[in-house]
Amino acid sequence: MLRQINAACSSGSLITEIAILRTTTSGRLDDSLKSLLAEIQARQNEWHAANFPSLPWSSAGRAAAWFQQAEDPSCVLTTVHWASVAAHWTWIGSHEIKTAMTQLENGEEGEGGGYISMGKFVLYHVDGDLFGGGLRPPAAAAAAGNPGAVVGLLESPVVSVERILVEAESKDAFGALFEELREVLDNFAVKDGWRADGAPGGATKEEFVLVCGWPSVGRHAEFAQSAGFPRYNHIRQFVASGEDDVKHYKRFM
Repeated sequence: MLRQINAACSSGSLITEIAILRTTTSGRLDDSLKSLLAEIQARQNEWHAANFPSLPWSSAGRAAAWFQQAEDPSCVLTTVHWASVAAHWTWIGSHEIKTAMTQLENGEEGEGGGYISMGKFVLYHVDGDLFGGGLRPPAAAAAAGNPGAVVGLLESPVVSVERILVEAESKDAFGALFEELREVLDNFAVKDGWRADGAPGGATKEEFVLVCGWPSVGRHAEFAQSAGFPRYNHIRQFVASGEDDVKHYKRFM
């Protein structure tokens, strides 16, 4: 299996893992939890380097990061990119991650009182490298002769993650309209992609994931009052039954 995955890696395509876990610490991110998460990330980096030697393996090289949700601080989001969904599932089946998850669920000493409740674990994959790679400079910065002014998603004070369900038959029309309206978001760091492992709702739905960097949660709310928002809001005509989910996150590691 690893040989087949490594062969497929030469295509250069990437997928982004997004996992959301619920902590048992009422929103407190204790130093012991942060230390354990950093240790788990280091184990993953070592495993990735050993199993996919031709690919970037460091946290920076794979855009690995941890965020805390603003709406519900007990939720944390982790993201990293992989060569494929199969590559990620190979890691999930490894001894290293099983040991790590036991520590998260049961505590470092294995005596209960763990950090994470797996009952509300969410995992999905998105085509493309959502949090890493280059970003187009905002139009305003480029016009001012300062194209380097863009702040990347991993450096943004706040990141919004929006999940939009679209009827499968409207996917192409939605995508074309979004590209037409993308300029409305050009003052912000923006990445997007379609879910790679099937949307909720089965074959009749597709899920579009939009990640934006903001100076603050309030600034995102102000965007809805901006002059360009009514035009941008035209994409809602393709949203399935008004189904849309937006959460805000602040990076802590």
